[in-house]
Amino acid sequence: MADSGAAAPGQQPIPQHMTTTPSTMVARTFPPLGVVLDEPTFDLWKAKFLRTLRRHDLLKYIEKDIPEPQDEQAKLRWINDRADVQEFMESYMDNRIHKALAAAGWDPSYFDPKKTFEFIVRYFEYDNDDSLVNLHYELVTTKPRKFHSISAFQARISYLKERL
Repeated sequence: MADSGAAAPGQQPIPQHMTTTPSTMVARTFPPLGVVLDEPTFDLWKAKFLRTLRRHDLLKYIEKDIPEPQDEQAKLRWINDRADVQEFMESYMDNRIHKALAAAGWDPSYFDPKKTFEFIVRYFEYDNDDSLVNLHYELVTTKPRKFHSISAFQARISYLKERL
Protein backbone atom coordinates (compact mmCIF):
# COMPACT_ATOMS: atom_id res chain seq x y z
CA MET A 1 0.00 0.00 0.00
CA ALA A 2 1.11 3.54 -0.61
CA ASP A 3 1.83 5.72 2.36
CA SER A 4 2.88 9.33 2.43
CA GLY A 5 6.23 10.30 3.84
CA ALA A 6 6.97 13.63 5.45
CA ALA A 7 7.40 16.56 3.10
CA ALA A 8 8.64 20.08 3.50
CA PRO A 9 5.98 22.80 3.47
CA GLY A 10 4.78 23.43 -0.07
CA GLN A 11 6.10 20.10 -1.37
CA GLN A 12 4.20 16.93 -2.18
CA PRO A 13 4.65 14.02 0.25
CA ILE A 14 6.98 11.28 -0.93
CA PRO A 15 5.12 7.95 -1.14
CA GLN A 16 6.51 4.84 0.47
CA HIS A 17 5.53 1.43 -0.79
CA MET A 18 5.36 -1.93 0.89
CA THR A 19 3.79 -5.04 -0.55
CA THR A 20 2.94 -8.24 1.20
CA THR A 21 2.79 -11.36 -0.89
CA PRO A 22 1.33 -14.75 0.05
CA SER A 23 3.21 -16.84 2.59
CA THR A 24 4.91 -18.79 -0.18
CA MET A 25 6.51 -15.58 -1.40
CA VAL A 26 8.93 -13.16 0.21
CA ALA A 27 7.46 -9.93 1.59
CA ARG A 28 8.85 -7.01 -0.38
CA THR A 29 9.41 -3.47 0.87
CA PHE A 30 10.40 -0.78 -1.59
CA PRO A 31 12.29 2.19 -0.18
CA PRO A 32 10.89 5.65 -0.94
CA LEU A 33 12.48 7.07 -4.07
CA GLY A 34 12.73 10.55 -2.55
CA VAL A 35 11.19 12.17 -5.63
CA VAL A 36 7.68 12.40 -7.03
CA LEU A 37 6.63 11.52 -10.57
CA ASP A 38 6.29 14.83 -12.38
CA GLU A 39 7.68 16.54 -15.46
CA PRO A 40 10.59 18.43 -13.82
CA THR A 41 11.70 15.37 -11.82
CA PHE A 42 10.91 12.65 -14.35
CA ASP A 43 14.50 11.74 -15.29
CA LEU A 44 15.51 11.39 -11.64
CA TRP A 45 12.32 9.45 -10.80
CA LYS A 46 12.91 7.10 -13.74
CA ALA A 47 16.55 6.43 -12.77
CA LYS A 48 15.65 5.68 -9.14
CA PHE A 49 12.61 3.61 -10.12
CA LEU A 50 14.64 1.44 -12.51
CA ARG A 51 17.44 1.03 -9.96
CA THR A 52 14.93 -0.11 -7.32
CA LEU A 53 13.33 -2.62 -9.68
CA ARG A 54 16.77 -3.96 -10.64
CA ARG A 55 17.69 -4.43 -6.97
CA HIS A 56 14.48 -6.45 -6.42
CA ASP A 57 14.93 -8.47 -9.65
CA LEU A 58 11.73 -6.97 -11.12
CA LEU A 59 13.14 -4.95 -14.00
CA LYS A 60 12.21 -7.71 -16.45
CA TYR A 61 8.51 -6.87 -16.00
CA ILE A 62 8.93 -3.48 -17.66
CA GLU A 63 11.73 -4.37 -20.08
CA LYS A 64 10.02 -7.21 -21.92
CA ASP A 65 6.74 -9.06 -22.16
CA ILE A 66 6.94 -11.95 -19.74
CA PRO A 67 4.28 -14.53 -20.64
CA GLU A 68 2.08 -15.99 -17.93
CA PRO A 69 3.68 -19.24 -16.70
CA GLN A 70 1.74 -22.51 -16.71
CA ASP A 71 3.13 -23.77 -13.39
CA GLU A 72 0.85 -22.63 -10.53
CA GLN A 73 3.69 -21.55 -8.21
CA ALA A 74 5.45 -19.63 -11.00
CA LYS A 75 2.13 -18.12 -12.07
CA LEU A 76 1.45 -16.88 -8.53
CA ARG A 77 4.90 -15.29 -8.38
CA TRP A 78 4.37 -13.71 -11.85
CA ILE A 79 1.03 -12.22 -10.75
CA ASN A 80 2.45 -10.87 -7.49
CA ASP A 81 5.63 -9.50 -9.06
CA ARG A 82 3.66 -7.66 -11.75
CA ALA A 83 1.25 -6.32 -9.12
CA ASP A 84 4.16 -5.08 -7.01
CA VAL A 85 5.69 -3.25 -9.97
CA GLN A 86 2.35 -1.73 -11.05
CA GLU A 87 1.43 -0.62 -7.52
CA PHE A 88 4.92 0.76 -6.83
CA MET A 89 4.77 2.78 -10.05
CA GLU A 90 1.24 4.07 -9.40
CA SER A 91 2.10 4.99 -5.82
CA TYR A 92 4.15 7.87 -7.25
CA MET A 93 1.25 9.29 -9.29
CA ASP A 94 -0.62 12.06 -7.55
CA ASN A 95 -4.19 12.80 -8.62
CA ARG A 96 -3.08 15.47 -11.10
CA ILE A 97 -0.64 13.14 -12.88
CA HIS A 98 -3.17 10.30 -12.79
CA LYS A 99 -5.79 12.50 -14.48
CA ALA A 100 -3.29 13.87 -17.02
CA LEU A 101 -2.18 10.37 -18.02
CA ALA A 102 -5.79 9.21 -18.30
CA ALA A 103 -6.65 12.27 -20.41
CA ALA A 104 -3.72 11.43 -22.70
CA GLY A 105 -5.03 7.90 -23.26
CA TRP A 106 -3.73 5.74 -20.40
CA ASP A 107 -6.34 3.33 -19.09
CA PRO A 108 -5.79 2.94 -15.33
CA SER A 109 -7.93 -0.20 -15.26
CA TYR A 110 -5.57 -2.00 -17.66
CA PHE A 111 -3.12 -3.93 -15.54
CA ASP A 112 0.21 -4.28 -17.32
CA PRO A 113 3.29 -2.72 -15.70
CA LYS A 114 5.28 -2.76 -18.96
CA LYS A 115 2.59 -0.90 -20.89
CA THR A 116 2.04 1.53 -18.01
CA PHE A 117 5.76 2.30 -17.78
CA GLU A 118 6.05 2.71 -21.55
CA PHE A 119 3.09 5.10 -21.51
CA ILE A 120 4.63 7.15 -18.68
CA VAL A 121 7.94 7.36 -20.54
CA ARG A 122 6.21 8.35 -23.76
CA TYR A 123 4.14 10.93 -21.89
CA PHE A 124 7.15 12.63 -20.29
CA GLU A 125 9.94 12.03 -22.83
CA TYR A 126 8.40 11.94 -26.29
CA ASP A 127 10.97 13.95 -28.28
CA ASN A 128 11.03 16.84 -25.76
CA ASP A 129 8.92 19.41 -27.62
CA ASP A 130 6.50 16.69 -28.68
CA SER A 131 6.17 15.16 -25.22
CA LEU A 132 2.60 14.26 -24.41
CA VAL A 133 2.81 16.71 -21.52
CA ASN A 134 3.55 19.57 -23.91
CA LEU A 135 1.12 18.44 -26.61
CA HIS A 136 -1.69 17.90 -24.12
CA TYR A 137 -1.05 21.27 -22.48
CA GLU A 138 -1.06 23.05 -25.83
CA LEU A 139 -4.22 21.23 -26.90
CA VAL A 140 -6.18 22.29 -23.82
CA THR A 141 -4.83 25.85 -23.74
CA THR A 142 -4.99 26.73 -27.44
CA LYS A 143 -7.66 29.36 -28.09
CA PRO A 144 -9.07 30.52 -31.44
CA ARG A 145 -8.23 34.15 -30.69
CA LYS A 146 -4.49 33.32 -30.95
CA PHE A 147 -4.88 32.57 -34.68
CA HIS A 148 -5.49 34.82 -37.66
CA SER A 149 -8.32 32.58 -38.92
CA ILE A 150 -10.55 29.78 -37.72
CA SER A 151 -9.03 27.47 -40.34
CA ALA A 152 -5.54 28.12 -38.91
CA PHE A 153 -6.90 27.28 -35.44
CA GLN A 154 -8.51 24.07 -36.76
CA ALA A 155 -5.31 23.09 -38.53
CA ARG A 156 -3.31 23.48 -35.31
CA ILE A 157 -5.85 21.47 -33.29
CA SER A 158 -5.83 18.72 -35.94
CA TYR A 159 -2.03 18.65 -35.87
CA LEU A 160 -1.98 18.38 -32.07
CA LYS A 161 -4.57 15.60 -32.04
CA GLU A 162 -2.58 13.73 -34.67
CA ARG A 163 0.61 14.01 -32.61
CA LEU A 164 -1.16 12.72 -29.50
